[in-house]
Amino acid sequence: MRMGFIDMYTLYSNNCRNCDTLKRKLDGAGIEYTLVTDREFMLSKGFNKMPVLEVTSDCDGETITRQYLFSDALNLLKKR
Repeated sequence: MRMGFIDMYTLYSNNCRNCDTLKRKLDGAGIEYTLVTDREFMLSKGFNKMPVLEVTSDCDGETITRQYLFSDALNLLKKR
């Protein structure tokens, strides 16, 4: 975590092999996250590929949300 930042993680998963891999990586890194498996909700957000890792960062009242597909999420976790 960066100084002054709060990061919240949400993992959108349909329990595929890549979803399970990303869950293990998050768990192994000790990152707390919310797991969402509601297919209709994911489709309503426009997600048609899984997994999607959503990272919401808040710093001094400014909120930024980014979504990462599997390979980008893995790269993000490697940088932590």
